[in-house]
Amino acid sequence: MYKNPGHTVIIIIEKGDNLLFIKRNIEPYKGSVMFPGGFVEYGETVEHAACRESLEEAGVEIAAELKKRGVLHFIFEGDPEELEVHVFSTEEVTGDPKETEEMKPFRFHFEEIPYDTM
Repeated sequence: MYKNPGHTVIIIIEKGDNLLFIKRNIEPYKGSVMFPGGFVEYGETVEHAACRESLEEAGVEIAAELKKRGVLHFIFEGDPEELEVHVFSTEEVTGDPKETEEMKPFRFHFEEIPYDTM
């Protein structure tokens, strides 16, 4: 089990009319499609976590300043902990998305986002 401060990040990576998503190859949520993201580690800023997660999950490095889009708060039934999700976006990354053992990156046009698998 991981220990973290209860904050997470997601990164919306835009390229023209397409968004970069990842499909999980492992549990939990195997087969689910989502934006790259994950937990903020202790001592790490949310911006650094967004950059780290982009590289770890999608194989791309953030090449410009991230734009903060908002903060979401989730409360799950039966769980007293609130999850705080910091949402960032960027249009500038370096490198090509790469599949890993855990994730497979995909680009989807705005009109083709697979909401039913998210």
